[in-house]
Amino acid sequence: MKKFDRITPNGTGDLVFLECNARYTLIEKLRHLFSNFGYGEVRTPTIEFFDTFSNGIGRLSQNSLYTLTDSAGRLLVMRPDTTKPIARLYASRLYNNILPLRIYYTQPVFRRNIELCKKSDEFEQSGIELIGSNSFKADVEALTLAINSMYSIFANDFYLEIGHMGLLKPILLSINDDELRREVKIAIVNKNYPDLIRLSELLGDKGRILREIPALFGSSNVLEYAEKIFTSKSDCKILTNLKSLCKIASHHISQDNIIVDLAIMHEYDYYTGLVFSGYVKGEGSEILSGGRYDSLYSDYKLNIPAIGFAINIDRATKAYLKSNQYKPSVNLTAVLYSDPESDNTIITNTLIHEGYIVVNSLLDSKADAIKYARSLDADLFVFSENNKFVRQKLK
Repeated sequence: MKKFDRITPNGTGDLVFLECNARYTLIEKLRHLFSNFGYGEVRTPTIEFFDTFSNGIGRLSQNSLYTLTDSAGRLLVMRPDTTKPIARLYASRLYNNILPLRIYYTQPVFRRNIELCKKSDEFEQSGIELIGSNSFKADVEALTLAINSMYSIFANDFYLEIGHMGLLKPILLSINDDELRREVKIAIVNKNYPDLIRLSELLGDKGRILREIPALFGSSNVLEYAEKIFTSKSDCKILTNLKSLCKIASHHISQDNIIVDLAIMHEYDYYTGLVFSGYVKGEGSEILSGGRYDSLYSDYKLNIPAIGFAINIDRATKAYLKSNQYKPSVNLTAVLYSDPESDNTIITNTLIHEGYIVVNSLLDSKADAIKYARSLDADLFVFSENNKFVRQKLK
């Protein structure tokens, strides 16, 4: 029988040394940024009741959930998403807070993926939720904070993709056949033009826009073309707002780094308005994902709009390590060799205060301790002699 005692489960992995260092550097950048914009940190349980994700607008497919039971036999899940738990948190504990409420978080999520899709089953998310405002100003705040988040990590080496669920989602909702609706959504996500043509013919007049989807992706000039296709009053307002958001975004990043995708689709169905994603140059998977979800809180009988985004810390860390932005801190290293019964407190604190990382040598002889120090590429060797500590520079 094959044993799996030396490998990690599919979709998971160990992190070591530099990876952990870069990860915590990145997280601290984001925490500092979020708090400076007036957001307060929260944390929700890793384990939630299955009911949180099985019903309502925020429901998820059971196939994507890691499930378990508690001591009372109740069905639980390992948190697959943070937005819905924060809605639950607001409904249960934060509903008396003055709106809008600004929240940020950094915590892992867990999702079951098919074996060969190369996605992670466990990954860290860091993000924000702006709860209680459906104003254009709230959209601007969330979008600019998303841009600042990506900029704080990758400088100008990223793309921002902007879209809106209000243009194509009504078409999907008008399709009564669940299987056909799913097929149309997949074709839209994949920009599969042959399938879009075939499906538009099946849908008749309401499917004609599917033929235009390849033309709804590109620079901000796409919005001018879209005005010829989407002509209702509500659609015109959406396009006007998107034009303004693109202009605002261009104040922060190059216009060339802004992509408009009016056929953008999210894996979660709770998005209702503005949606946006962040990509790093040279990387295929999105690093940041977010948007507006004004109906999600109705699962708790609350009429409260919200907008937010999340950064996939694992993907961001990998891209961060590949980029020229990550500059690991360079510390001096001192190796300390002394009698185990001697008091090293003062010399250790002194060295740390001077900027050294202090590594205690566990070897018995001074000669071996010096060899060990050189193997670490240490800057300084400190040893006790005649009740005094002597410093020997190695570089």
